[in-house]
Amino acid sequence: MNLQKSPQTLECFLKNRLDAGCFPESLRALEFAKEKHAEQFRKPEELGIPYITHPMTMACHALAMGINNDVLIAAILLHDVSEDCGVLPENLPVCAETQQIVRLVTKPKTVFSEKEYYTAIAKNPEASFVKCIDRCNNVSGMATGFTTEKIQQYIEETEIYYPELLNVLKGIPKYGNAAWLLSYQISSLLETAKKFFEKEKL
Repeated sequence: MNLQKSPQTLECFLKNRLDAGCFPESLRALEFAKEKHAEQFRKPEELGIPYITHPMTMACHALAMGINNDVLIAAILLHDVSEDCGVLPENLPVCAETQQIVRLVTKPKTVFSEKEYYTAIAKNPEASFVKCIDRCNNVSGMATGFTTEKIQQYIEETEIYYPELLNVLKGIPKYGNAAWLLSYQISSLLETAKKFFEKEKL
């Protein structure tokens, strides 16, 4: 059974939700992200899943958990635009706070330290949230888009760096409930993946 939502369904839900609230930043971000990701697809590309479904699904996930921060939802929608579409954070059509969140979660193109990258993110709660909900979404789809080696690397990286980000969020009342849900979702998916690999080795 295919539960993948179409981009049209996700966009309709998002626009209705954002129009009903006070989300001007997010509405601008949605239109910009749609434009920049227009020709991109999720891996494996042969499945034909438009890339924009990824940030839109993340935004729907955040809204469903009660996150009503316009800047945060906008950053979620734009989180891959700089890294994947070559748009500098300062050129995004959003406020400086949203630009800074996107800047923090964008991995440098040159050699960089994973530890320093995640340490910088942990200093910003909104960037920590974007990174955690992004990881939750990616982990949920890694079985179809990742090689076995990539899945194993992803599990290791998640177990090393994400507990700190989640702990940052758990200590902040407005993000605490969502952080506990993300923690449960991520850990459950990782445990399922590890059990699979244990059976494969038998």
